Amino acid sequence: MNMSKEENIVAITFGIDKIEVKDLSIKSPEELYLAKEKDKYGFNINLGMEIDSKAKKIGIDITDSFSLKFNERNIPLGNLSTRMLFHVENLEDFIQNDRLKLPKVFIYNVISISLSTHRGILFSKTSGTSMDDMIFPIIDPSKFNLDPVLIDNKT
Repeated sequence: MNMSKEENIVAITFGIDKIEVKDLSIKSPEELYLAKEKDKYGFNINLGMEIDSKAKKIGIDITDSFSLKFNERNIPLGNLSTRMLFHVENLEDFIQNDRLKLPKVFIYNVISISLSTHRGILFSKTSGTSMDDMIFPIIDPSKFNLDPVLIDNKT
């Protein structure tokens, strides 16, 4: 995929290198079967980013714990931890003065791809179970606190 900006055209050549399920745990408590309103799922979502500029890799780690809100309690249902590994062919083009500065739109795109992939994995793992109506929410990637050193706010 190539991304560019009209001013100072900078193309980023990247692709998905690997998708991993690092951890998966699903519980099926009795309350899950008693709950009448199953739209009361809660998610605690954490995101991490790791960059290996020599290998030209960016890893996005997503961990989420999901729960059922039942009778004013949060009942743990499980957790899922995934990793998306992206290969960025021209990552060295974004290193200036020994610092990596990536365009904000690119970072948001790889986070969005990672969140969507995480959503699909969670759906496939809970499909056909008592949690098949649990959908991982749509999240604005800009809501995550990212290391500002990595982001080129001009792009």
